[in-house]
Order: sequence, then structure tokens, then C-alpha cells
Amino acid sequence: MTRSETLSPPPAGAKADMPHLELRNVSKHFTKQSDIIGKIAEKSGLTRPASVLRAVDDVSLEVAKGEVLGLVGESGCGKSTLGRVIVDLLTPTSGEVRIKGRALSEMSAAQRAEARLRTQMIFQNPYASLNPRHPVSRIIGEAPRLNGLVKGARATKEHVATQMAQAGLDPEMSGRYPHQFSGGQRQRIGIARALAVQPDLLVCDESVAALDVSIQAQIINLFMSLRTEFDLTYLFISHDLGVVEHISDRVAIMYLGRIVEQAPVAEIFERPNHPYTQALLKEVPRISTRKKVFKPLEGEIPSPLDPPKGCHFHPRCPHAFDRCRAERPALKAVASGHVSACHLNDVQA
Repeated sequence: MTRSETLSPPPAGAKADMPHLELRNVSKHFTKQSDIIGKIAEKSGLTRPASVLRAVDDVSLEVAKGEVLGLVGESGCGKSTLGRVIVDLLTPTSGEVRIKGRALSEMSAAQRAEARLRTQMIFQNPYASLNPRHPVSRIIGEAPRLNGLVKGARATKEHVATQMAQAGLDPEMSGRYPHQFSGGQRQRIGIARALAVQPDLLVCDESVAALDVSIQAQIINLFMSLRTEFDLTYLFISHDLGVVEHISDRVAIMYLGRIVEQAPVAEIFERPNHPYTQALLKEVPRISTRKKVFKPLEGEIPSPLDPPKGCHFHPRCPHAFDRCRAERPALKAVASGHVSACHLNDVQA
């Protein structure tokens, strides 16, 4: 079976340059569920209503076919939640996730299952994302077998061997269990599992963060070779700007649930516009940088339970002024293909 045999045709009137993945004003909020006593107390006015955690706040993004979009931000900014919304593990509170021009919410059950199959996630922790009770043969082979991509024990075994070889693993080890592999090998198992269902889009959630630097380089090179071989599209989530610079075509910077800047990778590393992006890049170690005292970004990321009004970054921004504290800045073009959400652009203009 080829990688395109089960794909549905694009919707009528779709443009040839239609993005593979499109997010339209996507938000994801979590509400703490109160018990019976808590609900009675809330209705009586004895306690405040349950707090709402705004993990993702009105995010719009596009990823073209074959592109690698790097999504960067501090821990707790909502990157992983956004990734889970994209792969349909979480349903957005509002907004649309569109795959090849189709909104997930408008798809039939069969179409949505197909879209979910074609959009796979590689998780951060290779120790926790694999079932310790299953051998590698089942971890990799179960999804393609259940979804009818392969039929019969022999075909499944051959398919598993192929996926393991593509991910740089010895197929002879398919009978082993996750605890018998190193961290880098386990991440390769996760990659093989994702590739086994012939996806078009991979969401890589901090996929090299838990690995040693030497192993990180091997996994990144594997991602790059697989991209070329299978024409894959990536959303590469990371807090490591060095990794993102190496693998990405474009970069989106996320802060407290919002996208604050987007640009091609060279543009954002050479001419960062948003103060948050500038602060992140200023602290990236460089061989050319000598005798520099590195300082972490001052302050802590605010709680998404009670985010600041206006620009979320203003409590930590050295350039903040009154407008920043009252009005949310919109993403505006500052150069070709480069958008930033900062009121300073209006002042300088």
C-alpha cells in the first residue's frame, strides 16, 4: 500500500497552495471541576467560581506542505497543549483546526479518524510514552494492523521490520520490551510507531529534550532524512532555540498561550522584533560570544489562571508602557513574512 492510497481528495475549489495545517483562532481552556460541597459554596457566594486556565489563547497558525515550523517558548506557555489539540487528543474550546482545508469539527467520523491517523505525535519522554508491558513489535505494529494498513501476521511483521529499519533500529530487536533499550533507541521506537501509520504531519513535542546532546544530533538528522524521504510536514515544538534554528524553515514564538512573533528562521534569528524573542535569543550560547555573563529572563511566566491584562509579557518587558498594560497587541507585519505582536512597532512607525 502506498502512502496516498487512503487519502481523501481535497475539498472542491481548494487552492493548490492551501496549507497542510491551519489553526484559526484556536483556544483551549481548562476549568477546575468542583465537588458537590464546592458547587454549593459557589452558589452561596462563599467561594469564587472555579478558575479557568487559559492554556492556549486565540492562536492562528499555518504550516505549508513539506514545511518545518518550529514552535518555541518557555515551559508552561501552552506549546504541548496546542500540539495535543492539533492531533485531536484535545478538543479546542473555540476556533478551528483545519487539515488540508477541512475543519476537524466538520468532518464525518470516518474522515476525522483518517485525519487523526495522518497526524501523529512524537512525545517528549521516551520512557513514559511507550507501554512497558508490550514488546516493540506490538507497539509499532498494532495501529497499522487495527486500521487495516496491513493484514495478517506476516505482513505486520514485515511492516514492523521496515519501520524499525527506517528509524535506525535493528528489526531483530522487535521482540524486546522498552526497558531493554536506551533513551535514544526508545525515541526511535516512538518515531517508528508514528511512521507506521503513514502520516503526513508529525507533531514533535520536545522530542529530543530528554536525550543527551550526541543522541539529539542523531535524532534530528533522522527527522531531516525522513522529511526528505517521505515529504513530511513537521510542527517541531521545543524550548531549545539551537535545535529549532537547525531544523526549522519558520519559527513561531509563543508566550503564555499566545503567538507573539512569526518569521522565517533566518529572519527571526537575525532581526528579532518582539522583546520576548530578543530576550530569548540574547541568552543563546554562541562560540563567537566571549566573556559574556548570561542572565536569565527576569521574572517568571505568569499563571495562565490569572494572566496579565493587555500584553501578557508586559510585567517582564523592559520597554512596557501604559498601552501595553491595557490593550492586547495584534500580530502585524514588520517585514515580508515577519509578524510581531508589540505596541512598540506602532510607536516606532
